Amino acid sequence: MSPDEFEHTKLYTAKSIVKIAYESKGNIGIAFTYNEPGTFYEYMLEVSGFAKEYGLKTVMVTNGYINRQPLEELLPSIDAFNVDLKAFSEGFYREITQSRLAPVKKSIKAIALSGKNLEITNLVIPGLNDNFEEFEEMVKWIASETGDRTVLHISRYFPSYHLKIDATPVNTLLDLYDISKKHLKFVYLGNIIDKVRGTTYCDKCNEKLIVRDALKTLIVGLNKQGNCIHCGNHVINHMQD
Repeated sequence: MSPDEFEHTKLYTAKSIVKIAYESKGNIGIAFTYNEPGTFYEYMLEVSGFAKEYGLKTVMVTNGYINRQPLEELLPSIDAFNVDLKAFSEGFYREITQSRLAPVKKSIKAIALSGKNLEITNLVIPGLNDNFEEFEEMVKWIASETGDRTVLHISRYFPSYHLKIDATPVNTLLDLYDISKKHLKFVYLGNIIDKVRGTTYCDKCNEKLIVRDALKTLIVGLNKQGNCIHCGNHVINHMQD
């Protein structure tokens, strides 16, 4: 079906989307997400370009399966990326997603080298990508290729649509969190309420910086420059914006 065939839908030009975002009270930018924004690449490129002219921030939530040239064209107008690294085996990517892991790894490395803000999300599915040794191999790769300060979100899976495997056991997430923290400084559990493992701590003095509790997010230990107010350690970029 085309967009014209759905009821109650509207078509927006790139400029009109940016105008709405700019005039929305308290809004700082535009996020390109769900479904994969790479499928509307040209529109995203146009919108993000206009967004920069208005001083808006932009973020792309993506599976990272994108050719190098279009990614390089996007980098100047996208401020932050969250890449869904679904697993760390070619077998998983081939059998479950009908794609390949190698291009995703290349995208992650290119984003990291660009200096743009990078976060990685791994959705843990029991029996498919929850092997501890493979997971630790992934975390080590992240630390070595993109830096040990790369943010990693470990998300709990719930059955939906065609996939009916039982939800990820909480203990599995806790074990994977512990494995990750041996190699990465900023790790968070997703799709689960865990105040301790959802809080950002300074990687120098271990004081609380950002507390996340259910739907509340409180900045408790950062100044506007993204520095820890306790020891001065620089933690997060672009806080002043």
